[in-house]
Amino acid sequence: MRFDLLGPLVVWREGRPVSLGSVKQRLLLAALLMRPNEVVGTEELAAVLWADESPPSAAANLRTYVRGLRRSLGGGESWAGIAASAGGYRLRVGPDERDLDRFDAAAARGRDALAAGDAVRAENELTTAVAMWRGAALADLPPRPLLARRVRQLEERRMVAEEDLAEAMLALGSSAEVVQRLRALLDRHPLRQRAWGQLMLGLYRIGDVAAALDAFRQARQVLAERAGLDPTPQLTRLHNDILHHRPTTHCRIHSVDIPRNCRSRCPDSWAAALNSPPLTHSSTARPRNRRRWPSPRCPVWPASVRPP
Repeated sequence: MRFDLLGPLVVWREGRPVSLGSVKQRLLLAALLMRPNEVVGTEELAAVLWADESPPSAAANLRTYVRGLRRSLGGGESWAGIAASAGGYRLRVGPDERDLDRFDAAAARGRDALAAGDAVRAENELTTAVAMWRGAALADLPPRPLLARRVRQLEERRMVAEEDLAEAMLALGSSAEVVQRLRALLDRHPLRQRAWGQLMLGLYRIGDVAAALDAFRQARQVLAERAGLDPTPQLTRLHNDILHHRPTTHCRIHSVDIPRNCRSRCPDSWAAALNSPPLTHSSTARPRNRRRWPSPRCPVWPASVRPP
């Protein structure tokens, strides 16, 4: 059995999609999948199925929906993976049967690789993680308050993975591609200050200084209008670095250094600003989209500010 939550709810059995029945049965399954291998209380399940308007027959109706869901998952026979327990029900889910678990594992591996300075491996893992999303989690179900809160938590994990992927791509020199991804991300979530900073850096590295500065103005405006917030000190500092063409905007994003084969091309005064270990390129992972630097000069400098 395979359960896919990162998009419309889909269940696969022996390689084929399972017909899950009514909306109530789908909501029931979603509530159980949010807490796999745990007993979910009948009150919590009722809150997901009926929100604040549970009927007097809610307990009997819940048992009916459980029986129907067992038949759907069992291909017409009662599936034993949903067990009744004192005060609720428990859904048995095996390792890697939820796409959410596979996403979390790939995102964690990518984050570890990023922390270790291996941007190539980080990009591979994080691309795999982000690609598992087929839209908003449980997008085909009514937004019950309890379920909606958990969906928002999943979306936060998705955003962090997308920002981690952007960081890996910037470290590998994929600035033009990352600008497109970040614009789409910020259209959906305009209050993500880390993403605004990455967009500014990506625009600067492709030589569009005016757009990088304009992105800061947009960020400041949307933060003030929608949340009453000011840009973080880090975002303001990045704006000043871009405005004055300081070396940190060229050579580093967070703790990931520029590629080793570019360090010799940087002026001594700029190289001295780099205090993190050199970026490690994996000798075993060579994706087809790995960037090669065509210029003999440091590739992260926009043409307008490259040294002579």
